[in-house]
Amino acid sequence: MLHLIQEERERYHTGILIKESAFSASNLQAFYINPLKEVGIDTGGIISLSLDYNKAGKCPIKLIRKYLEDRMPSIVAAGIQTLYVADAAYFKELTKSKQAEALLGYLVPCVWPGAEHIKIVMGVNYQSLVYNDQNQGKLDRSIDAIKNLFNGVYIEPGKDVIETAIYPKTTDEIEQLLLTLHQYPRLSLDIEAFSLKHYEAGIGTVTLCWSKSSGCAFPVDYSPFAAKSSDGFYGEKVPNHRRRMHLYNFLLEYTGTIVYHNAAYDAKVLVFVLFMQECHTNYEGMITGCRHLTKNFEDTKLTAYLTQNACSGNKLSLKDQAAEYMGNWAEEEINDIRKIPLDTLLKYNLKDGLATQYLIERDLVRLVEEDQMELYQGLFKESVTSLLAVELTGMPLDMDQVAAARVELDGIVTSACERLSKMGSVEHLTSLLRVTTMQAANDKLKVKQHPLSHFDSVCYNPNSGNQNQRLLYEVMRLPVIDKTKSGAPATGAKTLTKLKEHTNDPESLEILSLLIDYHKANKVLTSFIPAFEKAIPHNDGTEVMWLHGSFNLGGTKSGRLSSSKPNLQNIPAGSTFAKLIKKCFTAPKGKLMGGADFNSLEDYISSLTTKDPNKLKVYSGLKQYDVTINGEVHRINEETIIEFDREEITGEALYERLQNS
Repeated sequence: MLHLIQEERERYHTGILIKESAFSASNLQAFYINPLKEVGIDTGGIISLSLDYNKAGKCPIKLIRKYLEDRMPSIVAAGIQTLYVADAAYFKELTKSKQAEALLGYLVPCVWPGAEHIKIVMGVNYQSLVYNDQNQGKLDRSIDAIKNLFNGVYIEPGKDVIETAIYPKTTDEIEQLLLTLHQYPRLSLDIEAFSLKHYEAGIGTVTLCWSKSSGCAFPVDYSPFAAKSSDGFYGEKVPNHRRRMHLYNFLLEYTGTIVYHNAAYDAKVLVFVLFMQECHTNYEGMITGCRHLTKNFEDTKLTAYLTQNACSGNKLSLKDQAAEYMGNWAEEEINDIRKIPLDTLLKYNLKDGLATQYLIERDLVRLVEEDQMELYQGLFKESVTSLLAVELTGMPLDMDQVAAARVELDGIVTSACERLSKMGSVEHLTSLLRVTTMQAANDKLKVKQHPLSHFDSVCYNPNSGNQNQRLLYEVMRLPVIDKTKSGAPATGAKTLTKLKEHTNDPESLEILSLLIDYHKANKVLTSFIPAFEKAIPHNDGTEVMWLHGSFNLGGTKSGRLSSSKPNLQNIPAGSTFAKLIKKCFTAPKGKLMGGADFNSLEDYISSLTTKDPNKLKVYSGLKQYDVTINGEVHRINEETIIEFDREEITGEALYERLQNS
């Protein structure tokens, strides 16, 4: 363990705990100690200590507890009152908090025995700024907590942010309140719903906020019980058509700007419930709703994505983005709003709306400063309307074909497993696995020992990465040509294909082929078929079922659109199973289904933006000619060099010569 003191003393007031690789005196001074010194804090009373990690750079719980058992008595004896802990795992153990980053800016009581008087601050390792400069704001918040504590002005983040909160109780009160909201030029809107699926969601409660400190919230379809039920529910979903109508009329007539955090969800639910009246085939209502709810709107999830500029992954949730203003206003995500008392749910919903108002104020300024407003107002916002319609429409499926695909895939997987189990190498691995399992089980027993026959049920599992590693590299003794991110020998389908070039053994080649077939079939079987089987009817008088996925703007680091639940952008193409899966999609009666593929779209955009002459030439439309030589037709480019009659000429010259001959 390394330690650093500013002055030799018997007692200190603050400790900084940080991993050893970050233990640089100059950087500790620059990032942590100097900012405290600037506000008059006695930095001579600060001591820095390095945290323990294992050789793999990890800190498992046993190591953390051993470290704390060894060091906390000395920390307490040194008089330390505040600990700045720049590691989430150590922070959680000291505070027994389930979250770490959500508590940035808080002073959290220590629960380690004998150190309960110490305040713990969730810190940020300055090294993280190298790959994510957005962490500077988080580091500042953590240091501000110590500054404010010493200066006697510490206030828990998010406390007292609500200035005005209106919670109308009756339908008439809701109607009157909505009439008063037309005076505000911008309102944030957030709903709490009963499901993440728009066709099951309903509108539990809704909040409309006119500033980052003032707003209202009221129930729509959430119907509270008089008391908590025995099964833990405080309310239930009861569609309230009068309240839906008042909300619909307000949204139809409101001329200001509506701010969402993820319009892809909130606006989608509002369109389906209010404009489509929960009828999947109400396409007129869908088009009207999509256009209306996005004609004058902002989306803080998109603004956060564009302004975050992080290469280490984007945390775009409302809780992550607004924590600097609202604090940790929801210690745990709400999974079922029926299990939340209405008063608690309304306040939570209101804070979501206030947080959204805070984010739009923050991010619109950033978009202008970073010259991203055109991109936001153009490509991103304009895409929202189209994607809402796509998701609400869904993809039609032929369930007979889905069932046939499952049967075929199940057959491939089962056959591969049966054939693998009979291979000598697999039988040898199975014996090794049974011995390993027996030894592990018997090591836990004091007297009685199980015989090997007790573990006959242990079998090879082709889904197990660890077992495949043993099979390929321990039993079959194939070379390790690829590794995973963690450094373990790879066993994926691409690696299996490459390994076939490294062996001539017939059994090894057959095992590799069977594993490839198994993994490809199993991936399709587990990724797509279960999602297809959850398709829903549209009550349109046909047997067609519909699959509703999600397309996510800002879902990738690169800026590409992503898709989830299921990933409709990852339908097999050109593989063994492409036709099998594509057959599952069918056009509804009287309709045609078309498709388009943006071939090499990224390369095409790159050629346009870089103006690289060689890249542009690829896409600039070189002329192609069909020429007949010796009775065979050949297609050639105008600039292709061809040897003809012992002479090298271009494709264009050859074409002209043949035309004139």
